[in-house]
Amino acid sequence: MESDAKIDQELNTSLRPATTETECSMEENNQNSYDKYFRYLDQLRESGETNMWGAAEYLERTFSELTCDHKRSSEILFSWMRYTENRHAEMEDAE
Repeated sequence: MESDAKIDQELNTSLRPATTETECSMEENNQNSYDKYFRYLDQLRESGETNMWGAAEYLERTFSELTCDHKRSSEILFSWMRYTENRHAEMEDAE
């Protein structure tokens, strides 16, 4: 099992905002390619069934292509979290 420090480092790296044009482009491409997963995660969040930090397991159980790919399901989840955070920030800026 991974150490807490390593997990914290991965989360901090994964959740930091995109800072370069390349990273922004990658984020946009991820959002487009992950669209079905993002819709599922939005619905899961609205249902209140789980804390979203545990949602990678739900992705793995729901989508057969993620069943044995925890790294990818975590990547999708962290991309959704960044996307959601940015979406909320844009909404606040619009107010």
